[in-house]
Amino acid sequence: MFEAKEVKNKIHWDLESLVVGAPLTQSFSYGEWQEKNGDEVFRIRVDFSGKPVLFCQFIKYKLPFGKYIWYAPYGPVIVKNQNGLNDFFSEICQKILDEKGGVFLRIDATPFDKANSFFPPNLAQPLPKLKFMSPIQPRFEWTLNVEKNSKELLAKMHEKTRYSIKLAEKKGVEIIIEDENFMKYFDVFYSLMVLTASRNHFSLHSKKYYENIFEYITVNKGGYLVLAKHQEDFLAAHLIVVFGNTAYYLFGGTSDEKKNLCGPYMAHWAGILRAKKDEMKFYNFGGIEEAKEKDGSWQGITTFKKKFGGETIRHAELLDMIKSKFWYKAIAWAKRFR
Repeated sequence: MFEAKEVKNKIHWDLESLVVGAPLTQSFSYGEWQEKNGDEVFRIRVDFSGKPVLFCQFIKYKLPFGKYIWYAPYGPVIVKNQNGLNDFFSEICQKILDEKGGVFLRIDATPFDKANSFFPPNLAQPLPKLKFMSPIQPRFEWTLNVEKNSKELLAKMHEKTRYSIKLAEKKGVEIIIEDENFMKYFDVFYSLMVLTASRNHFSLHSKKYYENIFEYITVNKGGYLVLAKHQEDFLAAHLIVVFGNTAYYLFGGTSDEKKNLCGPYMAHWAGILRAKKDEMKFYNFGGIEEAKEKDGSWQGITTFKKKFGGETIRHAELLDMIKSKFWYKAIAWAKRFR
């Protein structure tokens, strides 16, 4: 009674209407961004008695030594869990590896039902647990319910955040929201991204990667760019993408100048207000670091995001189906050495 179909047309990927809170990374648009950047995308929809019960978008990622993997970022997404679905999906995963190759296939399911620690809890039992390696999405995200009025939202914030927003307003920080021609401010956005990456010691995608996303959103809509500016200086630029009932803060950069004017605080507040205007339910700040993670590199940005109020989204454990144990171990050692 289960039937698996490869989906190539957006019409048959009605994920947004079927699953409240479905992740952006499993949207058809997200897959198209990856395709524009040269990555192969493979989408599977599982039907039960003619109705969709599971969606999973896999992206092919390159590894060292000319190898590659198939990764489902925050996928699969379950519309309705049926008896036997976990076994059927495992067979699909094995078939993808057999027919399309790859060192391993990684699933990264997200708990949509807060009553369950992982959603669905039994889906990935046949698969061996994660041992190593990126690419992965953040294990924790920070999200804010924006259905309350602006006064209530401000009241729930940390007092320093409220003060910073008011200070930015008082000092004349201007907000620009662009939702038509994203490329108009691309150079500003990218220069702030480069500054931020250098300051915080993280890597960026290629410039073309961001250009492709800006061009896509300009044509297909579904987002807005928030810029905080003082006189002639741009202080912050935030790219917000809308999917389902959520406005996602996808990428952003900040200036080293005029930090005392609190431009990033004002930019996020403007993004939140726009999300409210668009009748979104959530404003997703993106990845954070929880105490159990030992790295510590995200603690500053985590503290900043949490002071706006909100709650943590905890994602399920990563699970790998391994095709080549030799290359799985070899690439793991290579990445550790690097």
